[in-house]
Amino acid sequence: MEGTTNKDIGSGSSRPGGEVSVSDEIQRRFMEKKWVWAPSSKEAYVCGFVVKEEGDVLEIDCRGVIVRHKSCEVFRMNPPKFDMVDDLAELSYLNEPGVLHNLRRRYQNGRIYTYSGLFLLAINPYKDLRIYGEKDARKYTLSKKYELEPHIFAVANEAYRLMLSNRENQSILITGESGAGKTENTKRVVEFLAMVGGCKGMEVSIDRQIIDANPILEAFGNAQTVKNDNSSRFGKFIKIKFNGGNICGAHIEKYLLEKSRVTSQNRNERNYHIFYQLLGCDDQMLKKQLFLDGEPKDYRFLKDSRFKIPDVDDAKEFRSLRESMRVLGIGEEEQIGYFKIVSAILHLGNIEFREKDGAAEIANLDVAEKACKLLSIPLAEFIKRLIHPVIKAGNEYVAHSRSREQALKIVDGLSRILYDKMFEGVIDRINMSLDSPHKGNFIGVLDIAGFEIFEKNSFEQLCINYTNEKLQQFFNHHMFILEQEVYRQENIEWDFIDFGLDLQPTIDLIEKSNPIGILSYLDEECVMPMATEKTFLGKLMKNIRDEKFEVDKIRDAFVLNHYAGDVEYTVDDWLSKNKDSHSEALTSLIRASGSELVSRLSLNEEAVKKGFFRTVSQKHKEQLASLMSELRRTNPHFVRCIIPNLEKSGEHLDNGIVLGQLKCNGVLEGIRISRQGFPSRMGHREFVQRYRIMMKEKILVDESWDEGVCMELYKEIGGKILSEIGISTSQYRLGRTKVFFRQGVLADIEDMRDVKVSEVVKEIQALIRRRLAFRKYNQAQRRMQGILVIQRNGRICCDLQRWNWWRLYLKIKPLLDVRKRDGEMKEKEAMIQEYARMLDAEKSRREEVEDMLKAMSLKRELLEKSVEDEKRFSMEKDELLMALRYKSDETAQELEKARKEVFDGHEERKMWETRVNEVAIQLEEKDSEILRLRREVSEQKGALSQQEKEICSLREEVVSKLSEKDAMVEKMLRERDSEVQALKEKVKEKDAEVERILEGMKRMEREGEERNRMLKENESTIDELRTRCLNMKRWKDEYAELREDYEALQKKLKDEVEDMQVENDRLHNEIRKISKEREELGRMQKKLLDDLEFERNRGSKLEKAFQELRGEYEAVEGQLQKERQFRDSTQESLLEKTRGLERRVKSLNEKLRREEMANRQLMSEKDEMYREIHVLQQSKLDEIFDREAGFNSIKKNLQMEIQRLEMENQRLSVDLMEAKCMGEASEESISATERFCGMLEEERKKRKEIEYQASEHENRNVILSSEVEMLREMVEMERRSKEEVIRGHEKETGLCKAIAGVRKEVEDLGNEIDMAIEGFNGMYLNVLDGYKRDLKECKEQVMSKEQVIEELNGRIVRLGREVEERKEIEEEMSRKVHGLMKQYNGVMNDFSLLSTKCSSLERTVSEKEEEIKGYSERCSEYDKRFEGLVCRVDEEIENLRRSDEERRRCVEKLESGLNGSIAGIRKLDERYKARIEECAQSVLDGERRKLKAMEELCEQLSKKLGELEEEHQGLLDEKMKGLLRIEQLEGELCAFRESEVHRQDMISMYESEISTLKRCTRFKDEVLGSLSGERNPVVVHVSDKEKCQVLDRKRMTVEHELARANDERQSLMAINKKLREEVEKLRGEIDAGRSKMLEMKKKLGCQSLAVGHLSRELEEEREMVRFFRTLGGARKKKV
Repeated sequence: MEGTTNKDIGSGSSRPGGEVSVSDEIQRRFMEKKWVWAPSSKEAYVCGFVVKEEGDVLEIDCRGVIVRHKSCEVFRMNPPKFDMVDDLAELSYLNEPGVLHNLRRRYQNGRIYTYSGLFLLAINPYKDLRIYGEKDARKYTLSKKYELEPHIFAVANEAYRLMLSNRENQSILITGESGAGKTENTKRVVEFLAMVGGCKGMEVSIDRQIIDANPILEAFGNAQTVKNDNSSRFGKFIKIKFNGGNICGAHIEKYLLEKSRVTSQNRNERNYHIFYQLLGCDDQMLKKQLFLDGEPKDYRFLKDSRFKIPDVDDAKEFRSLRESMRVLGIGEEEQIGYFKIVSAILHLGNIEFREKDGAAEIANLDVAEKACKLLSIPLAEFIKRLIHPVIKAGNEYVAHSRSREQALKIVDGLSRILYDKMFEGVIDRINMSLDSPHKGNFIGVLDIAGFEIFEKNSFEQLCINYTNEKLQQFFNHHMFILEQEVYRQENIEWDFIDFGLDLQPTIDLIEKSNPIGILSYLDEECVMPMATEKTFLGKLMKNIRDEKFEVDKIRDAFVLNHYAGDVEYTVDDWLSKNKDSHSEALTSLIRASGSELVSRLSLNEEAVKKGFFRTVSQKHKEQLASLMSELRRTNPHFVRCIIPNLEKSGEHLDNGIVLGQLKCNGVLEGIRISRQGFPSRMGHREFVQRYRIMMKEKILVDESWDEGVCMELYKEIGGKILSEIGISTSQYRLGRTKVFFRQGVLADIEDMRDVKVSEVVKEIQALIRRRLAFRKYNQAQRRMQGILVIQRNGRICCDLQRWNWWRLYLKIKPLLDVRKRDGEMKEKEAMIQEYARMLDAEKSRREEVEDMLKAMSLKRELLEKSVEDEKRFSMEKDELLMALRYKSDETAQELEKARKEVFDGHEERKMWETRVNEVAIQLEEKDSEILRLRREVSEQKGALSQQEKEICSLREEVVSKLSEKDAMVEKMLRERDSEVQALKEKVKEKDAEVERILEGMKRMEREGEERNRMLKENESTIDELRTRCLNMKRWKDEYAELREDYEALQKKLKDEVEDMQVENDRLHNEIRKISKEREELGRMQKKLLDDLEFERNRGSKLEKAFQELRGEYEAVEGQLQKERQFRDSTQESLLEKTRGLERRVKSLNEKLRREEMANRQLMSEKDEMYREIHVLQQSKLDEIFDREAGFNSIKKNLQMEIQRLEMENQRLSVDLMEAKCMGEASEESISATERFCGMLEEERKKRKEIEYQASEHENRNVILSSEVEMLREMVEMERRSKEEVIRGHEKETGLCKAIAGVRKEVEDLGNEIDMAIEGFNGMYLNVLDGYKRDLKECKEQVMSKEQVIEELNGRIVRLGREVEERKEIEEEMSRKVHGLMKQYNGVMNDFSLLSTKCSSLERTVSEKEEEIKGYSERCSEYDKRFEGLVCRVDEEIENLRRSDEERRRCVEKLESGLNGSIAGIRKLDERYKARIEECAQSVLDGERRKLKAMEELCEQLSKKLGELEEEHQGLLDEKMKGLLRIEQLEGELCAFRESEVHRQDMISMYESEISTLKRCTRFKDEVLGSLSGERNPVVVHVSDKEKCQVLDRKRMTVEHELARANDERQSLMAINKKLREEVEKLRGEIDAGRSKMLEMKKKLGCQSLAVGHLSRELEEEREMVRFFRTLGGARKKKV
């Protein structure tokens, strides 16, 4: 079977939780064929697929070999997705090969633990997997059983958790073959429990002692076998006791020690470890004291065994043993005593006998002497009783001699019983050290051998298998009970079968006494004379008639049918093994040993009656009955250990060996039981979500549906799915929360789903292919259109290159921009300095941010540590609560006991009276007896005077006896007198108490019946209120912790708000800087106006042309929208044109160098260019999408000008001077085009920034909407809770109903507190996420600014090089500057003629300037109003803080002045009812107003977002809406102040009530303290009856009032906390509104700059138009 599945169908990769990631190929291959497991003689089972079916015969292909099997012999294979599941119960096909395959896959992947229903299967890995460290243990303590991988720690933690929560004893049953890992898993369980329940601070903790008990048990009870190097040769049940969650003690019981190993061992096995450790130790003094001077081969009991174990140092193990014994308090002398017994056994084995005259004789007396010295018994007596024992024959004792063989048997038997008794003594000594007086719960760990089937099975195997039969019956019954409980809870109809009864016939055959069973027949034969094993077997054959029993006469054996199979037992030596015979004479000699330790070994034999003995089977039956009784009183957990192979290899599993163990361990039996019911189960929601794809009609299932609320809907949908796919109702059951399936049904459904999924996947693939085809077609179409556009633009470019006017334009344009470059260089230098300052500021800010990050990381580490501490504290708190609950129960019991004593006082008084009378009568009798004795003495003296010599001795004896009697009588008299006196005093006291009690009884008889009835009714209420009180204390502590966390978070938020305020101030400074830049822009506009005034006289000739261009511009304006659609497609062509123009600019620059332009003109133009670049860069930093319209219009105008120039090209012809002028104009136009391209690129960046800001606004809107939704849910829940409270107040009548209403209010308010805490946590997480995003944005901004600075540095370097080149050019061109200046003056004269045509342009510009001034005034007014609003909001917040502080001071004063009383608490109930209604209404109104305000805020913010994205024409509307929003916020602030004042009044009133409740709580504690003193069980005075009753009534009243007061206090604290959260939330909203206003202000400033820049661009365009008109006029004149 090895590797078959991997080879044939592949395997999937495992994921945590047992799920397996299965590839589509593997699933497809599995679906194509019917895979099964076929039986195989070599591998048990092999994998194959069905080729052909002929009736019930199947043809199966197993690795290419066709085999035929009946259908009942093969088993279905589980789908690949079930590979390596954590629980075998999850397998769709529960069968032997499926279980074996899953275990093998997990074992090969290092997962040795697997769940099998209630079992935990553990396979011995034979290597260290490093899965038992403290870290692993801590991980399992914080999780439940099925949340992590299967592990022995999970079982131990589950037992520990159930013990604490249910206060029920637990047990862990660990069974398995030798070498399967039972001892190791037992050690891991004990270590885990010691870790989680250990006590700290003790010198030697009890958990350390429990752990150190294991090395002692292993040394004396473990040995090496063929299968295991450290095999436990006894069973043990370790009871670890707990008190309040901490270990307080332990107890160990042992079962079935293998005594025969002491005297003989099998080949390649060892005796018990202690023999080899003693012989191999380093302590020579100890060995000399024990007379050990040889090696293991020198001793008869060891010489046939193995002497060494690989990788085991016996000397080191012996040192560890002695250290463990020291930890357990076993002293040095006591240790040596145990070692002496072990050494004595070795020496007993070395005694040699020889035959002499038919009798045995010791050949080496020195060895016998050593053994006797070690046992502290006389040598001669030992030899006499060993060789020549004395037996009783009739009335005489006769000595007889033993033979050599008999003597050897007696010595061997003595050695075995000595070791057995010594081992029991060691365990008793360990139990003495681990004993504890506390009576708490315990966890028992049973480590016992599993079911054994060997070639030769003897009496020991019968005992072991009998034990496992009982344990398996216990498991079956337990599993039946749990399964029945599950079906009952799920309302599943099922005919229950108690599978525990299946094993009862076999158990009766073994243990029953009527009719008697096998063990009873064995005991009977042990006492019969002349009985042998044959007579025993004959009785069994004659008397037992059962189908489960069969006798084999030939081999002297019988066959017994167990649950694990038929076992053949040979009866050789059964009688002697059952008798456990030994020499009574030697036993009595050892009992009389001079060593106290040795003499104690057989003390238990003294209690045995003469002529009666207990057999081994009887002892085992009694022990097993006691163990089963103990286990039935616990909640069991089952662990089954499995040995993988006999080679002790951790690489593979032997299929036959593992299957045999699964059968013996009851795993397959459990699977058989599971098959009878519905083993596969799945939750309704999970089933619907997984299999709804199989429905024909579409099922709408929302993932947000609550499973608890919509359970019936899921159940109904699941039933529809099952009926539609054709599953019979007999194959499944619909439970209350789950759907249950028969074995294999879920796998069939999974196959159907796979088929449906494959069909759906094919449809999806077809749709995807269709989509991809259409996408490919569309791409081809777009590519073709792009090719056509490129071709058209290429032709246009070629035409432009051949057009002379265009060439002329390219030559002239650079000359126009030369004088601007110097100014631009200066501006660039200023910009560089500014950027350097900004870089320094950013670096400093970056350092601050890094410091903040470091501080935040430290805070996070502290928070993580605090979380771990909180988890540990919560566990300790749970343990303390359990202890307090236990103590409260004890107190209640003591109180009840005191009540009974008070009620029984009258009877006690009568008892004391009778006692006094009896004592008086006894005194009279004693007096009469003394007088009688004295008379007898005098009579004897007179009558016996003549016989003084003969009876002198007798008289002395009589006198001594009489004197002793007199002394004794006098002593008794004195004691009786004192006792009588004390009794008289007590009687007087009791009489007085009885009189008072009778008076009280007369007064209370009329109230007795009513009080008793009220007591019975209120006892349950008292218990509930006591529990509520404890819960309220716990909630109080948790609230205090949450309050501290809240204050810390509030402080942190305040610090962050201050940081944001600093950031806000920085933004204000930036806004002021932008305002200054705007003023500079105004000054530049004024300068431009002056320039326009200068040019007005020269522009008159262009007026007519300008009017014509205006008409054309208006005509083109309609086509602007169409041009925007083609903007993206034309950008590439524009870039190509730009590159061509750049190349043209380079050629013109070369021509300019050849023409040597004037240096002064270049310097002036350079300065002008730098100023323009600086202005453009400052303005472009804040421009957004509005520039696109201007750019498109400019681009269109340029195209129109180019077309017009093409038409005029044929009419114009100018000379060289005109060409130079045109070259200058062309250069200026090209530079303008370059600027336009740069502006376009910057606008793209700005667009991305705006999109990022828009996404941020959307995220904030989402957060606000989630907060609004959360507030709505809180309001709705609060409304429901208040309605329930109101209904409860209307319905309550009487004290019991009032208590029920208060309890309901407490629960509702607790839910509100939880929801408020959850809401606060959500808000905090949202705020924290926002701050994290802001921090991330700041980092990104810093990085982007650093990149910008680096780019600027590069540009500075490049500009420096360009400046040097320009200087060289200027020096070369300085010689020809005069001629060029003359030419330039001529051109300027021509331009002066156009100044008269600019008046209209001046008026337009002045109008724009007025608009800009008005806009700036409105902006400044808006800023002032916003700053005033911010100041008012800050003042209101400060006033709220001051008022809050004043209210707190008032609360403190009220706390010091108020004194609570019980009457005040009662009045508080009525006041609370009215105020809770008012509070509910006020809170509802406030929440509604807040929700309305939040909705309006969200709506306004969304409108603001839309308005900010509109064109420049909608900006005025946005400003008006912003002003309206400010007015709305002012109104909201006023409303908030009013609601806050009202809420603070309510808070102060509630806090005053809270102070009253605190005083009541202190009073309650005092009363409870007095009650606890009254509850002391030592005080038994009858007069306390009336006090107890009065105090009980007071206690009940106080507890009622306290519970109600605590409820009120919790509700008021919750409301106070909620109101504080609302205040903080509103403050956050105000801050958000403030930031929104600042952003709006910034955007308005940016838009104002954009308007001014557009006006400048318009003026430049007009200059271009005038220039071209001038050229046209000059051409006309010449024509």
